[in-house]
Amino acid sequence: MPIDILTRKQILIGVAILDQIKNKLEESFADSSTAANDDGESSSRKGTRSFAKLSSQYYTAIPHPFGLWTRPPVISSFDVLSECYERCQRINNELEQLQMMQKALNSK
Repeated sequence: MPIDILTRKQILIGVAILDQIKNKLEESFADSSTAANDDGESSSRKGTRSFAKLSSQYYTAIPHPFGLWTRPPVISSFDVLSECYERCQRINNELEQLQMMQKALNSK
């Protein structure tokens, strides 16, 4: 996706979603029990669904070129999460550079 199509608001939304995933990862890391919940579904299975839902929200906020039939990866590890944070930071930096270049061109 061309960088000039993304907005700073999209990046902030993406980072906020990544923060939610980080909190879930920290919770699941701290509480590694797989005891059944009241409805009989294990907490690890519910956790996997919540990671998938949050990942989908992230990829909706910040589109990625996965193709029509390729499912984006679920962000369910600290390594993948770190890569996503770094990607957001790179995009943000590129947006700032693009805005500076546009201002310089408009001031001429």
